[in-house]
Amino acid sequence: MIYLLFGQDNFAKEQKIAEIKAKAFPSAESLSFDYQVLYGHRLENDTLRESLMALPGAGIMRLVLIYQADELTSAQKTMIVELDEKSKGSLTVVLEAQELDKKDALLTKFGRSIKSFSFSPHMRHNVFDLMRAIMSHHKKEALEFLDELLKGGDYPLQIIAGMFWKWKNDKKQLSSKKFQEGLLAFEQADFHIKRSQLKPEYALELLVVKLCS
Repeated sequence: MIYLLFGQDNFAKEQKIAEIKAKAFPSAESLSFDYQVLYGHRLENDTLRESLMALPGAGIMRLVLIYQADELTSAQKTMIVELDEKSKGSLTVVLEAQELDKKDALLTKFGRSIKSFSFSPHMRHNVFDLMRAIMSHHKKEALEFLDELLKGGDYPLQIIAGMFWKWKNDKKQLSSKKFQEGLLAFEQADFHIKRSQLKPEYALELLVVKLCS
């Protein structure tokens, strides 16, 4: 089996690698004997061939992780696929790459022999995403965005300032009554954040609920 993991989200890739390792090696002993890490940059053909052709030492499976797979030569990519097929299930190869051309042989020529996973970086939501959810009355989504902002380190006063700016700029999309109710909700939330004993996080949650209603 050959896995191809490419993209900029390194954390997600490492999680997938850990998942593959856990599946291939149920015991720590087999992991220490039959797991090898290589790097595509200036990788010697003999080193690659020797690693792929080695027999399992403690279990029934060898796992070879190759970082920088985008720097492998065409001949090396062909070698990996051919030797994997000859291993008859005793070899798992994980290829990692930051970027990969859409015309790369790993995706085109050998696409059917490889299980590919693309890992794009997670785009963090912002106050404007939060306000769009509120304006659409998507309360659950808005609360999730708020939680993401708070856990990401945004300060409550910073968040409410951005929310208030967007609320005023979206005034034309709201009825006069709704807009005035929103201003009152912002005033109350600002008071709780600055002066009351209510936790700022709870004050913002209450604000989001009121604006969504």
